[in-house]
Parts: sequence; structure tokens; C-alpha cells
Amino acid sequence: MTPETNFVGGQFAVFVSSEIKDAGTCNQFASRWGGPRRDGYAALVSSKTINGIDYTTSSDVGAAAGTAYDYDFFHTFQNRRCYEFAFIMGLENAGSYDLDCMIAIASGDDLEALILSQVSFFINKVAPAHP
Repeated sequence: MTPETNFVGGQFAVFVSSEIKDAGTCNQFASRWGGPRRDGYAALVSSKTINGIDYTTSSDVGAAAGTAYDYDFFHTFQNRRCYEFAFIMGLENAGSYDLDCMIAIASGDDLEALILSQVSFFINKVAPAHP
């Protein structure tokens, strides 16, 4: 756990595909279960602009033993490639502490915005080599 917060850990990954050829396909999300969610709820899909870059986002949550896990995915189509930025964050339930008012509640949204605010894309000005 991060001292004085309820953040217990997480993961961040970037995936890039040149096989996805358009923004519409890039902005689609598949279920983690390969179909509709078992609990009947749909994952939240929305859009955000961070640092001038438009993202389609998908969010989901899971929980076990007093810790919630946020799963957030950001897709953007840039330079003929589909980019996915994936965040998984573990947040402990601060209400389980005797002095929960002493625990800063970590915000996954703030951390994601901080990381994604550093992302930029450039146009490759070197002509691709021909076989």
C-alpha cells in the first residue's frame, strides 16, 4: 500500500496495432468474458480528451477481500495505428480502517490523466523502405 493512501498497487500497459485500419474499429471494446457480462451490467464506455488527444474509454470494476480493482482502457487512433492504454489499479476500502479520515483516497482518474497528459504522437517524416 502507498503510505497514507488507499492505493495498493496497479499495472499500466500500452498496446499498439497497425492491423486495425480505422478509428471506428479501434474505438470498439470487447468484454473480458467474451460476451455480455455475467452480472448483467455493461461496462461503461465514454470518451475523453486529454492533452488534445481524443480517447474512447471503457471502465470496469472488480472487488475481493476489501480491495476494489478498477480496469480502465483508453483507445485512440493515431498515425494509422490503434493505441490502447490499459490501467489496473487496486484501491483498498478505507472504511475498514479505524481512522479512515486519516487515509487519503487515491483517484485513478487523476493518475490516468497525469500519465496520459505526457502522451504525444508525431508524424513520421521518413519514407518507409520498399522491399
